[in-house]
Amino acid sequence: MTAIQLYLVDEELDKKALTAIQLYLADEVLVEFSTEKTTSLLWERLQDYYMKKSLANRLILKQRLFLLRIHEGTPIKSHIIKFSFIINDLDKKDVKIEDEDQALLLLCLYLLHIRALRKSSSMEASQQLRSMRSRSI
Repeated sequence: MTAIQLYLVDEELDKKALTAIQLYLADEVLVEFSTEKTTSLLWERLQDYYMKKSLANRLILKQRLFLLRIHEGTPIKSHIIKFSFIINDLDKKDVKIEDEDQALLLLCLYLLHIRALRKSSSMEASQQLRSMRSRSI
């Protein structure tokens, strides 16, 4: 193959790759990035747009981690999955949470949940006791 033929093949592959990526973009995202003419330029812009390691993104992720709570009736496994997703997102932003700190955060999360369950069960028990007393009177 000549250099011109290789260039044309490369250009054709780039167009196909560009089209494939654009097909997977949501309409509102595609409007933002539709001006890109090559795969590499589109990919760079998408990376810049979605993978910013800005302070605001890191703070939001940390806030999500520290405000994560267990909701009654939700399986523990789903909370661990949420926790893991947040940790992975932080890791992608170059925020490292040591294993010991992750374990401590999970323990605190479960302790808060246990305290809330105890409090609600003691409140229910006292309400039942009051209703039993009022019936006996």
